[in-house]
Amino acid sequence: MDTQHLTSRFADPGDTIYSLMSEEVLIECPRCKKCATHKPVSSDSDARDWFAPRRLICPSCALTREWQKTEIYRCWSLVPARDDYFNEILWIRGSFRSQEIWAYNLRHLNLIEKYVGALHRDRTQ
Repeated sequence: MDTQHLTSRFADPGDTIYSLMSEEVLIECPRCKKCATHKPVSSDSDARDWFAPRRLICPSCALTREWQKTEIYRCWSLVPARDDYFNEILWIRGSFRSQEIWAYNLRHLNLIEKYVGALHRDRTQ
């Protein structure tokens, strides 16, 4: 195994999938198919409030949508991967060994890259 590109250690920061999706989520715009985002409407909302109102914005075609419900989609097993609020296709996705991989945002992608690129992985309790 070639280990030249691997770093020595990954320290788990303790993020959960919920904390990653409580931030900005990158999705494919349902209108123009370019990169759009959605995030909580209020920047001071509690990061653990998964039901806080969210706004989808596409900078390319100016599409905006609001999400304000009492439940979220459970889409983790769908292919292609979709977001849990607007049920749109996630922007960051690819495949590895015939399996789809995805990330909600750049912080999530960076976390995955650090984890995969480490020789040793330490978990938080």
